[in-house]
Amino acid sequence: MKKAFLPGFKTVMVAPFSTVNTNTGNYSGSQFYLGYMDDYGALRMTTLNCSGQCHLQAVEAKK
Repeated sequence: MKKAFLPGFKTVMVAPFSTVNTNTGNYSGSQFYLGYMDDYGALRMTTLNCSGQCHLQAVEAKK
């Protein structure tokens, strides 16, 4: 996975149990990678597939 930054995109910090809207600038792709910190401080990545709007669903814990 190649790391890149989107021109016009600003990093956003989201408080637990809250929501936020953000702008992706001129990016016209349909896939994003979202990084977040888990309860232990580890960076986790998830993929968003979008068509106009993106919706992230909770990832179920592995059992």
